[in-house]
Amino acid sequence: MFDLSPFIAYRPLQLINDGRNSTFLVEVTKAGHSELRRNALCVLKIHQASPPDVSYQQERTANSLLAMSYTNPLLTAAASCEVIFARPCRKSIKARYPQCFGSVEVPVELLQAAMEERGWVEPDTGKENLFHALLFEYIPNLEPLMPKDVTPAIVAETHLVLKTIHASNVCHNDLENFRIRPEIGFRNIFIQQYNRNVYILDFDTARIVDYSPEGQRLLEEEANKLDGLFQIILSGEDPRKRFPREVLRLMAERQMQQSG
Repeated sequence: MFDLSPFIAYRPLQLINDGRNSTFLVEVTKAGHSELRRNALCVLKIHQASPPDVSYQQERTANSLLAMSYTNPLLTAAASCEVIFARPCRKSIKARYPQCFGSVEVPVELLQAAMEERGWVEPDTGKENLFHALLFEYIPNLEPLMPKDVTPAIVAETHLVLKTIHASNVCHNDLENFRIRPEIGFRNIFIQQYNRNVYILDFDTARIVDYSPEGQRLLEEEANKLDGLFQIILSGEDPRKRFPREVLRLMAERQMQQSG
């Protein structure tokens, strides 16, 4: 994965998420060409830790492996920049996760100032307080997958997307929303309602496995756990039946403590 910092200029348009890792919708152009009309919308995910924490390394490694599944590997930084503006077709189910174009060193204070003024962040500006970030393809009209969206067709497509990810020996490791248990909820699985395409995002807790029986077992367990959630939804069964009564009581107490 290449450092694109010297090659691109960008300006933030919208703060998408301000959690542990800030995510911005940004307009990107080639450095020194911010007045030209050849630009693209991308997602800039900033890991707010210096030096980079484990989640950044996990996400960087996972996306490097996933990039190998694309038909045109990014062999140089210049090639990565060209792909940013190519606006690839997203019909293939093998690419139902955002393509990571490369890494960027982000001057956070300058980024915030640019956000307020709608200005451009150019290379070689703001050398201090640099955070590491990853630049992703922007996929519009994504909504979190909800239980009401689940159909047999959605289940089949989600498993195909996950199978493609697993083929790169990447275990996503963050597909269920445990906070709302005993109810069923998903994390990092999204759907485009107008065409019913499923996408899986955010690999900052991913595990890279090998071809050993243990590694392949982790991939199989992830697929089986997700399928178990889908089958409960499709059956109409009360999801609370998954847990013993004592476990449900402890969950309810914890939720009351968190809400209080």
